[in-house]
Amino acid sequence: MMLNLVGLRFRQRMAAQVAEQFILERIRGTTDVQPIPVDVRVGLLRAELIEVLRLMEVNIEEPLSLEELTRLVNLWQRHLQRMFKFYLNVSPTHCYLTLRLKRARDLLRTTNASIARVTTVCGFHSQCHFSKAYRAQFGYAPSHERRLPG
Repeated sequence: MMLNLVGLRFRQRMAAQVAEQFILERIRGTTDVQPIPVDVRVGLLRAELIEVLRLMEVNIEEPLSLEELTRLVNLWQRHLQRMFKFYLNVSPTHCYLTLRLKRARDLLRTTNASIARVTTVCGFHSQCHFSKAYRAQFGYAPSHERRLPG
């Protein structure tokens, strides 16, 4: 967002040079959400839960199974499910799906990648399943996302 303000005040070229100095991939617009580390975003929760959320976020394209997640953080599957329900009021599976769909929405809004490519990058093996899940989450089809203002 700060780079957007630099661009408005001093020119986009100056903003691009600042971004290059800080090794930033793109200049976020005024409506883009700044990424916040998972531990800050969800508060002071159990370390295992934060680690599972971090693993989910870094494994969007090739989602890990619930069994893999529990093995990586050394928890019983049922215990992890109870922690998700207690702290986040959702199942791990639903949380993972939501993360993947939010990533898809971000890609649709900020890139020119095809819907088929976004489907793959967000770990869906079927464009039909992706579209149904997207519509259920956001209330409209992925193709409609690009027609929205902003």
